[in-house]
Amino acid sequence: MEDKIICSACGEELDRDDAVYCPICGAPHHRECYIAKGECALFDKHGTEEQYKKEVKEEAIPEQFTPKGEEAEENDIPPHILGGYKDKDDIGGVTAGDAGRFVSFNPARYVSLFAKMALAGKKASFNLLAFFLPEGWFFLRKNYIAGVLVSVTLAIAKILCYPAALFFSSLGSAETTIEYYSVIMQNIGQLPKSAFILMAVAGVINIGIRLFSGIFGDLIYKNAAFAAIKQYRIENPKADGRELMLKGGINPFASIIGFAITGILPTIILSFI
Repeated sequence: MEDKIICSACGEELDRDDAVYCPICGAPHHRECYIAKGECALFDKHGTEEQYKKEVKEEAIPEQFTPKGEEAEENDIPPHILGGYKDKDDIGGVTAGDAGRFVSFNPARYVSLFAKMALAGKKASFNLLAFFLPEGWFFLRKNYIAGVLVSVTLAIAKILCYPAALFFSSLGSAETTIEYYSVIMQNIGQLPKSAFILMAVAGVINIGIRLFSGIFGDLIYKNAAFAAIKQYRIENPKADGRELMLKGGINPFASIIGFAITGILPTIILSFI
């Protein structure tokens, strides 16, 4: 008679056909419990003496997870660098090792986050850099299409502020930033309605783009990374994956393009108006 399987999240018995096992410690969960929590119910105990230790039969573990008894190859990336995942663990169509090689910088955060997004359906996260500097972050992570769209949108928001900036500059020069904002506060009631509306729209666009980038930037990055990795594996099924570090990684110089678009494009366009 087979032993009962108890869900690590709710403590209720679960059916083997509905069981989802933590890729790190092997703890069993109801599929709904795992998706609702977004991670292993015993995540806080990973790496400690209290980590789940019950031996799970190999046939009960989905094929995408590497068997615990399998020894790592010489070129495998250690689990602590991959957020606790093994190099060959499948995290939603790609291996943790390939995702780590593609990310290159801060793989522990991104591999773990990518796994939650792919396996548990997590969509939102929060990336501070993507919130404060979206025009630079997307280019930094080589998401050039998203980078161009974000940068151009922020540039448009700056252009919408031009009528208001022109009005306030006509009131007199200000030697310091404090004096400039003081002039704005003193005369904002005189600002033409059309200029005020455009400035308000620009503010909504600006904060909207930053919130969207901060909350969904990681998801956009994950989708782009997985697409690139899957295409690479189609073309190079037996390669060691080192080329992924060149396809991914970061490009600090490219981030300058994003800042240039938002900083220079408005000036160029306004010069023709």
